[in-house]
Amino acid sequence: MKSLKPVWLTLIAAVTFFTGMQTSAAQGLDIDSSHPNYEAVMYLMDHGIVNGYPDGTIKPDQEITRAELLKIFVKSAAGRPETFEYNRCFNDVVILEWYTGYVCYAKAEGWVEGYEDGSFKPADSIDNVETLAMLFRTQGLYPPEYWEIDADPFLDVSIGEWYGPDVWYAKENAIIGSDGGYFYPGTLVTRGEAFEMLYRTLLYVEELSKPVVYSDETLSFSHSGFYTQEVDTFPADDTTSASIGDMVTLFTNDNGDGIAFMDEEILVTLEEELEISIDDLLAEMTDGIYAEDVKVKSGKVVTLNEYNEFFDGFEEGTGTFLFKVEPAFGSNPGTYVIAHYSDAKTREELIAMFKTIVIK
Repeated sequence: MKSLKPVWLTLIAAVTFFTGMQTSAAQGLDIDSSHPNYEAVMYLMDHGIVNGYPDGTIKPDQEITRAELLKIFVKSAAGRPETFEYNRCFNDVVILEWYTGYVCYAKAEGWVEGYEDGSFKPADSIDNVETLAMLFRTQGLYPPEYWEIDADPFLDVSIGEWYGPDVWYAKENAIIGSDGGYFYPGTLVTRGEAFEMLYRTLLYVEELSKPVVYSDETLSFSHSGFYTQEVDTFPADDTTSASIGDMVTLFTNDNGDGIAFMDEEILVTLEEELEISIDDLLAEMTDGIYAEDVKVKSGKVVTLNEYNEFFDGFEEGTGTFLFKVEPAFGSNPGTYVIAHYSDAKTREELIAMFKTIVIK
């Protein structure tokens, strides 16, 4: 079978451990409303993510350890992992310690890798750039690649550094402050600062997750704010490809997953430019999984296929839907839908999006 990866890439180019403590309990804490991280601490405590020390203190100005940091990040993303299942991962992570399940769960998810000697160094402090890296991995955020960014985020951070895109993304979305022109990447992070970064990230993700309604003369659907409409990026001197932007409505997220709506005309263009017949593509995808749970709000789903090894060499869990939606009434010929996912969570999100589709 011919590699199908160029199809999707071309389309993209075309267009709680403890129960939560209540705010009222804050009266006995070592932090008050005058502290710059007070609001973040109260939010995380109310949501059961931060509990403080056994003596009731938070110690917001104390440097946070790698284990403490990972615990709150994992807890906010996945709750409390099963300690007995996740308890052997690094040579310096003690079995059944308070942090063991969180650290080992993070390693199992690919969020942390540890050091070359097989250690994690749970008691060590952590700096600004490592904190951002762990934060984005655990919360499922994907900063753009460095070549997609045209300016350094701070005077002391070059976009070409491995952490440059993380810092740029954090600054652009107010996850970190932007005053003063400096980031100080090697500075160790305090507990209060770490809580602040997580708090701002959770608010950012919550805002992004709110439904967004897209509607034009042919279709409408609701999608997560994680998805953005792409613009036509074909070369201006390519007259054939330049018209594709008028025939494809494409939405993608920062991880390259997305959903595209195509009319009948584009099938001819795709066959000419990519030398791939959609009919042949559908036939070759018959070895994939037939997804009976794909439904739309208004219209009829036909020629449905799902192929979960759509890209050569991708890990299990990656896949692509390809189907056509015809209107319930009228003479509209319908719309082809191609949607790619890189993990099970994104697949579920796409299926939820399908259920909001209305073909006019």
